[in-house]
Amino acid sequence: MTRKLVAPAAALLALLGASSAGLGLHELARASQPGQPPLIVRFDTSEDEQAKAAVRAATAASHDFSKAKALVRSALAQSAYNTDARLRLVYIDTVEHGAPTPEGLQQLRQSYDLAPYDPTSASWRTKFVFEFWDTMPTEIRKSAVAEAGAFYKAGSRRANMAPTLSSIANPNGAKAAAALVNGRKFDIDAASPSRPSSTVVVE
Repeated sequence: MTRKLVAPAAALLALLGASSAGLGLHELARASQPGQPPLIVRFDTSEDEQAKAAVRAATAASHDFSKAKALVRSALAQSAYNTDARLRLVYIDTVEHGAPTPEGLQQLRQSYDLAPYDPTSASWRTKFVFEFWDTMPTEIRKSAVAEAGAFYKAGSRRANMAPTLSSIANPNGAKAAAALVNGRKFDIDAASPSRPSSTVVVE
């Protein structure tokens, strides 16, 4: 059955164009607007490559991501540690519904559980969490802060956090990113669906 993209995700795809779905993770991580998902991730297996084509086709025409989701799940069956494949499900979930759903958040949470520090996916994952900061549960925020902080402090070229953190457009996400970069204390639970409050400091 054909699906209609939900705004603001549809507006984002229209802005970047269907061809953008084939670009690499790092190029797309800095291309989105606040409250909208950065576009798609890179791929490792043959199923990933097929999923890439399926996402492009669905983005450009049918908006039916069922084939892409099946291919991604096949890739994950081969390796549960394929972070990019798992994040593809997060992306599709957000495009289909206009914002991350509990299912998408569970996939995002699991991506951190299985690979908390992934230099290949860190930029996209960080961008996604900070742009949707207001709807992110506390445990996902903590995971994102830990990963982004580690790669930022290490000066990783592969997971280049400085431009990613400086690109956040969501106001609350941008404040958290600035605090992380400057080593300031901030309330990681502020405006979060999760409680009780706790404070994280990045030194």
